[in-house]
Amino acid sequence: MVCHDPFCRIHRETRFHPSACFEQDVKRSFGKIGDGINWKATIASKAVNEGAIYIKLRRHLGRRCNVHINEFTPIVFLFSENLSGDLRDTIHDSNITQRNIELKNADFPFDKNPPPDYVYSVFYTYADSEYMCNGHVIKRVISSITFLYTRHAMGIQRYEKITRRTGWYQCRIPPAEDAELKDFPISEIGISWAIKYAENAVLVVARDDWTPSGRLETFAMSKNVCIIPVPISGFSKGFIERLRSLYFISTPLKKHPGRERILERILE
Repeated sequence: MVCHDPFCRIHRETRFHPSACFEQDVKRSFGKIGDGINWKATIASKAVNEGAIYIKLRRHLGRRCNVHINEFTPIVFLFSENLSGDLRDTIHDSNITQRNIELKNADFPFDKNPPPDYVYSVFYTYADSEYMCNGHVIKRVISSITFLYTRHAMGIQRYEKITRRTGWYQCRIPPAEDAELKDFPISEIGISWAIKYAENAVLVVARDDWTPSGRLETFAMSKNVCIIPVPISGFSKGFIERLRSLYFISTPLKKHPGRERILERILE
């Protein structure tokens, strides 16, 4: 897989600070504008002849959201508002033994290394796939993506970083097969998966007015996790476009001596 480092970008390209953790209330206005008009509630009020104006009020969570942000803080990017009908997949990171099994390296000393193992760290949704280089490269433009570990480390190095943590932070069940997440729609599976494996916070990069559903808030409270919205408008267009493109490489191409030259031509 070819992707980018969201942990660095979320600090470099936005004004986000970990202490900026808020929840949003909707209240009837009696002359004040608060943090803006909630048009959905206001229009509903007009429809029932109430004639009231409803506003948004952001409230700091204070001690309820005392979080520490690091590379193990899950990050969810929601690029599309409607994910219904999209496909989904999960990406795992292997230890050295599992990696050599996947590469079909028959000469690897399996008996002198630990048993094969892997952990899941990325979940994404997409609508279609583009096959390139006679099928050796697959490109997917994604509609959402969730990172449980957010540094750019890949493969064995990524596996080693994740497995240094306590066991319950290591995911070995794909979210689509996790009974605890079965009631969440596809638009919320990535977020609920992030909540399950988060230490105390999840960052959700989405449209500026995005707020979590009641179902997500309840699940987050049960795990003692804070959901922190981050406006996607704070990121550069170029970064978002690059992040939305995932490339998957076949095993024969991974082992090809001219792999770098071939991939440079495809990815330029």
